[in-house]
Amino acid sequence: MAVPVGAIVEVSLSKFILSFTKKCIMKYSSKLFKWQSAAMLLIFTLMNVMVWAQDDGQTQTTTTTKSTFKVTNNTTDWYTQPWVWIVGVAVFILLLVALLKGSGNRTSGHTDKVTVTKTVRKDTDSDTV
Repeated sequence: MAVPVGAIVEVSLSKFILSFTKKCIMKYSSKLFKWQSAAMLLIFTLMNVMVWAQDDGQTQTTTTTKSTFKVTNNTTDWYTQPWVWIVGVAVFILLLVALLKGSGNRTSGHTDKVTVTKTVRKDTDSDTV
């Protein structure tokens, strides 16, 4: 079996073009990455300079006044009562126990029975069932 010369030339030419384009793409992409990295570094440096440039260096004086006042409250808040905390803790414990008990192993005392029936028919079998 003879292989035509044109097919060999076509295959080798396509391999050459493919390898050449891969090399060019890799060369361009590596150069592009270097320039892109340098540009990003320059941009972030300039942004940092702009942020630092906003400080004018002058000291500013501020005055603060302190006022004290006393608030009298004759009623007590509901969350300061001890019975509220006791009831809250009891409800929390009951809820916690119910959630932990419900997430236990559900297979204890419960079994499943699975029966699989498989019928194989061949083309040579008769149609009698």
